[in-house]
Amino acid sequence: MFACADALMLASCGGGGGAAPPAPPLAFALPGPLQKTYGDSPFTDLATGGAGTGAITYSTSNASVGRVGATTGTVTITGAGNATITATKAADGSANSQQVSYSLTVTKASQSITVSNANPLAVFIGQPQTSPVTGGAGTGAFSYSSNNTAVITVDASSGVVLAVAPGSAQITVDKAGDANYNAAAQATFTVDAIPKTIQLHGWIGISDTVVSAVPAVPTVGLFRSASASCDLSQYSSCPQGQFNVFGSSTIADSAATLSRPAYYWLQHGPYISNPALITPTKFSPRAQAQLIAFNGRLWVIGGYDGQLRNDVWSSADGSTWTQVLANAPFSARDAFALAVFTGRLWLIGGYDGTSLNNEIWSTRDGLTWTQVTVSPNFSPRSGHGLIALQNRLWLIGGADGGGLRSDIWSSADGFTWREDSAAAAFSPRSQFGVTSLNGKLWLAGGYTGSVGANDVWSSTDAINWTQVTAAAAFTPRYAHQLLAAGTELFVFGGFDGVTGHPRDVWSSSDGSNWQQMTATADWSQRVQSAGTVFNGALWTTGGYDPLNFARYNDVWQSPDGQHWTQATPLGPFEGRYAHATAVVNGRVWVIAGFDGSGRADVWSSADGLDWQEATASAAFQARYGLQAVSFGNQLWVIGGNTGALTLPNDVWSSSNGQTWSQVTAAAAFPGRALHQSLAFAGRLWVIAGADSSSLLSDVWSSTDGITWTQATASAAFTPRSNHQALVFNNLMWVIGGGDNSGARNDVWSSADGVTWTQVSGAAAFPGRFDHAAAAFNGRMWVIGGAAATQIFNDVWSSADGVSWVQATGSAPFTPRTQHQAFVLNNQLCIVGGNEESIVRKNDTWCSADGANWSLAYSYPVQFP
Repeated sequence: MFACADALMLASCGGGGGAAPPAPPLAFALPGPLQKTYGDSPFTDLATGGAGTGAITYSTSNASVGRVGATTGTVTITGAGNATITATKAADGSANSQQVSYSLTVTKASQSITVSNANPLAVFIGQPQTSPVTGGAGTGAFSYSSNNTAVITVDASSGVVLAVAPGSAQITVDKAGDANYNAAAQATFTVDAIPKTIQLHGWIGISDTVVSAVPAVPTVGLFRSASASCDLSQYSSCPQGQFNVFGSSTIADSAATLSRPAYYWLQHGPYISNPALITPTKFSPRAQAQLIAFNGRLWVIGGYDGQLRNDVWSSADGSTWTQVLANAPFSARDAFALAVFTGRLWLIGGYDGTSLNNEIWSTRDGLTWTQVTVSPNFSPRSGHGLIALQNRLWLIGGADGGGLRSDIWSSADGFTWREDSAAAAFSPRSQFGVTSLNGKLWLAGGYTGSVGANDVWSSTDAINWTQVTAAAAFTPRYAHQLLAAGTELFVFGGFDGVTGHPRDVWSSSDGSNWQQMTATADWSQRVQSAGTVFNGALWTTGGYDPLNFARYNDVWQSPDGQHWTQATPLGPFEGRYAHATAVVNGRVWVIAGFDGSGRADVWSSADGLDWQEATASAAFQARYGLQAVSFGNQLWVIGGNTGALTLPNDVWSSSNGQTWSQVTAAAAFPGRALHQSLAFAGRLWVIAGADSSSLLSDVWSSTDGITWTQATASAAFTPRSNHQALVFNNLMWVIGGGDNSGARNDVWSSADGVTWTQVSGAAAFPGRFDHAAAAFNGRMWVIGGAAATQIFNDVWSSADGVSWVQATGSAPFTPRTQHQAFVLNNQLCIVGGNEESIVRKNDTWCSADGANWSLAYSYPVQFP
């Protein structure tokens, strides 16, 4: 036997007849080159083959592109770029070391930007907001730009958006590439910006309201409902529930009408505004009512408007009012007192038309009132004070059946009362002012028997009183207001027996030293008004003007006692009549007039909704019964009543309503008021009117306002005033008025101011004076006015002055006199005037046809 140990012996040992095949070369399963993208998952490309039994290991030429497992061959991508992956098979006894490689290219990954929130983005002016952008995996910087920086600015690096004006802009977002990511595709989003307060303009009619917004907010939605508690997510189920987006047009709303109030909400993206009450309804003009702040609202209760009232009204802003109760359970009354105590509103005493009373009523909500059944020990009275201090309710002074009082009563609960002083240190009085400031009660003025007082008293306990001054700087007065706001005491209004019914406002920080904030506040003269402090401001409403037998329901507020603003959705100017209007360069101007006294303020509007005051006191003397004319692109004011014995014949002009120049102090025509003035045939005209002693029928004209020529000393029509004149079909027309025989309904025309032709001796409309008239849509129009025993709100028109057609016998505006008519934006309009009950108006009404009239209404809607 032998062993097969020698290769030469293989054949004879049965080992085959030839040499073994060579091992396959070392190779990768995927020989490459390989292409990957940054962010791809790890992959394995194994090398196999090669001679010998040595172990195979792996390496990379660029670990920043790809790392490779030394024994596994698994490549993890670490960045974009190029790398070489090498497999090495170690040498062994039968083979040398072997290598094989493949090239790896990793390309940059894509990245994207996402607009994460609703597009468009809703923002408010002045409130920065972060851009709603996410995404972008790389480290490249974001950059932002706005295509309308006049509306929306954006921080180029942080993306913080800031609205600087209402409107829209597109924001473009870029994200730069980096070592591993390409630049992202641009993203864009839209930003819609509005102010937090939007002024809604509405024309409220009998069947609907046409609504627009200032500024224009085309992307904002408007919810409406007759219910304040409407669930806006289910608005269509609410009473009169409606919704529209403004877009580029107005919204026709049928929820709010002249007879039905409605609530409006604005929607701006995810934001919903506070509700806005849309209603022309308001409490009646009245005196000796009470105004108080309670439960975050203003309240007006009771008073006298020609009859005693026991109604209850409330308002969130002093502008729009809701009638909470038409008839509260307590009897109608005035001269009572109100105070807030223990979370309730308390009403005590007053006069019910038959007798004084000492009833005590309270409420937690203004709707449900409870009477304290226990009869208090204090006497029935009126004109007293009621105020809370140191956890007690204090009743002070007033007038009872025995005369004036200075007693002090208090209660810890409103039910049980004790007398703390039968006669306080101050003299007996009623209609005084009492308030609290800095832990003290303060009492000022009042009626002390035959005159008013101007003494000021204070007390830390409501029982022991110290006289701060016997004679404050303001005149002695009663039926005034004493209020405390901030660190100041304020006295205003009332009856002083010296100046009559002062409109002055005084303030003091110590009750001793008083400073006059204004001698003539913007509200008209009055006594027995009501006042309170609400949201840090002074508020006043109501009152009575005994000189002119007028009552008021206007509401005014002031932050400082000097600057007063009327809270109203109607015209912001004081109600007035016998004012003048003219339309110049697309704006209507309201000038001067009577609001208890003559005025000299000037207001203008491009639409009858949004009014601006050009001046509170023009250079001409305050007046009423004047005329205003548009002539030569200028405003002209002619004549009027200044309250002097001699009526003026001055002429003034202005290019802007603010700066006035006296063209002449004494025109050739006699001084007059209640006349008519026109611009016709390149001349200014003055027609008829009244001088200090008689009615006139003269006619004058001028080309420059300086030199006047008398066309006729006695026109064919009777001497008259309170008539109307207009230009129509190249003629001047005189319509109606009052002459020595009464109200007229005759119609006259003239081509030259000299010769006047009677077109109708008795037009179809009833004779009248103090009416308004205008030329509109190829017709002459007569609106409202009065006869001896009747005030009208009818509307008539004629194409020739002969045949007159009644457009409506009863327009929705109240019957009125001495209002003014004008034509603006293809609408026939009236503004102001005087109601039969001597309520001076600040409303504007317009119509496209003379039959259907809508009330101009402007109201601010606020977002929280």
